[in-house]
Amino acid sequence: MVFAYIVLTSIINNKKEWLKILMLSLKRNIVVFLGFLIGWSPLLAFEFRHDFLDFINITNFVLHSGNTGANSNFFYTVYDVFLDYLEGWFSIFPQRNSSNYILQAFLDFWIVSIIVVALISLLLLLNSLYKVLN
Repeated sequence: MVFAYIVLTSIINNKKEWLKILMLSLKRNIVVFLGFLIGWSPLLAFEFRHDFLDFINITNFVLHSGNTGANSNFFYTVYDVFLDYLEGWFSIFPQRNSSNYILQAFLDFWIVSIIVVALISLLLLLNSLYKVLN
């Protein structure tokens, strides 16, 4: 589709050299396709060797699983993933299996501090984006 658009606009703009433009566009698209194929060849070889098992599993999960998509626990899931991500990468969050030995107030303090730092980071990011755009 993109190839056809490029060729048609090139022909309309340069009516005299349309065959040359067509061949050049065809060569460029073949090179892009070969680059894509070379880049993805390890994954394609793995999938071919394993009878496309990952592709079949992902397709079955998306098409046949009843628990995919937005549900009533969507925001809880986002919150839980957010905390899991930040406790492993950003802060030294107490382990979940040791939460029986730690006061709940201490855990609440950690959660609130992680959220505050994340919000401050987001505000700084938005501020720098605003400065760049203006």
